Amino acid sequence: MALRDAIAGGHTKNLFVKDKKDNYFLLTVEENATVDLKTVHTIIGGASKVSFGRPEKLMEYLGVIPGAVTAFGVINDTQQNVKIIIDEDLMKDEIVNCHPLANDATTSVTSKDLLRFIEATGHEALVLKVTS
Repeated sequence: MALRDAIAGGHTKNLFVKDKKDNYFLLTVEENATVDLKTVHTIIGGASKVSFGRPEKLMEYLGVIPGAVTAFGVINDTQQNVKIIIDEDLMKDEIVNCHPLANDATTSVTSKDLLRFIEATGHEALVLKVTS
């Protein structure tokens, strides 16, 4: 946490969640933001309230372990099993900081380049207001 102050831009928190129909979502928000898991499904298009996805699915779809979830994980989701949602408040930052598939480092990209990266993986990057 102390090192984050030395890195400009918005730092991310990532939530890998699923609904009752096994639709998977990756929510990327600012690290101190609050996401209401009881209601976020109405914003992201979930079939029901969401719960956290199992670690096995996280590894299968995004290629990361719990604690290392990152927007960059969509590069491993070649079948587009996960819908990625970026909070619109995070996109107000010119620079966004994410883990590069491991939680022991940080990669900084412009918010526009993060969206370009996600789209280059074949995913549609949805920018929605999911935090309160």
